[in-house]
Amino acid sequence: MRIKYNILWVENETDWLEPTLEFVKETIESYGFKLIHKHVTSENEIEELLKEEEAFKDYDLILVDFQLDKGDRGNRIIEKIRDHQVFTEVIFYSQDLAGIRKAVSENFLDGVYCASRNREDFEGKFEKVFATTIKKIQDISSVRGLVISEACDLDNKVSLLIEAFFIKYTESDQSKIRNYIIKDLVGDQVEKGKKLMEKLNSLSNEDLLHHKFFDAYKKMRILGRIIELLDNKNLLDKDTFNLRYNKEIIEVRNQLAHCVEKEKNGKKVLVTFTGDIKFFDDNEFNDMRKNLVDHQNNLLAIEAVL
Repeated sequence: MRIKYNILWVENETDWLEPTLEFVKETIESYGFKLIHKHVTSENEIEELLKEEEAFKDYDLILVDFQLDKGDRGNRIIEKIRDHQVFTEVIFYSQDLAGIRKAVSENFLDGVYCASRNREDFEGKFEKVFATTIKKIQDISSVRGLVISEACDLDNKVSLLIEAFFIKYTESDQSKIRNYIIKDLVGDQVEKGKKLMEKLNSLSNEDLLHHKFFDAYKKMRILGRIIELLDNKNLLDKDTFNLRYNKEIIEVRNQLAHCVEKEKNGKKVLVTFTGDIKFFDDNEFNDMRKNLVDHQNNLLAIEAVL
């Protein structure tokens, strides 16, 4: 699941789907996830998906209009799900709530929830089921692994954006960034610094970025300098980008990576190397995920400009 929350939605009435999809998207984003959804409108499309190896394994939740095209396709979809041993949670919804419950009961399906097509009932059921599907990852261990993994992906993206700048922009602009890297980031140091500057000066743009001297913090500063050079009003300004990325990504990742997980008063906590105890709750977990999604979007915006 990580940051993306994948939904398969079987629905053929766009007038009902569009506002409901907006509610679903807002709910998922409020927990710090990014909605990825696939919309299909027919039983035939379901059959095509079921032909895939490990059908539906990438979906976190399936939403199905039980009375698709006002027929009995809901029953047939239930049978296909049962026959293919799909274990993803499913919400079937229909005007005929009693009919859904009867069909689900007759087919002995686990992990299936029923809701009416009434918007209030559907939204209430969706919120409860969604919260159930993410409950297993709302703990320190899971969020710790998620943040570290996603932060590493962001670091790699930063490197790729810097490389893209070196490929696409003029030698004059490239020189400005190279000079910033070598003179400002390395700076006026003693003999070791001079040797490092000589070494870096001899490297190509591609090899320069892969030198061990450039950690996530320095690459962040390089990208910040590129943002300043791009001077695009649709991007975060350099100082805001550097401040937020360092605080919300690098520092959080480092804190989680170098803490020891312990139990205190029946709750899991993280203890830093200085002995500080960090308590985390669901709101903090949600904020961490939101920040990761936000920075993913910021990097995509930079990529679009480059």
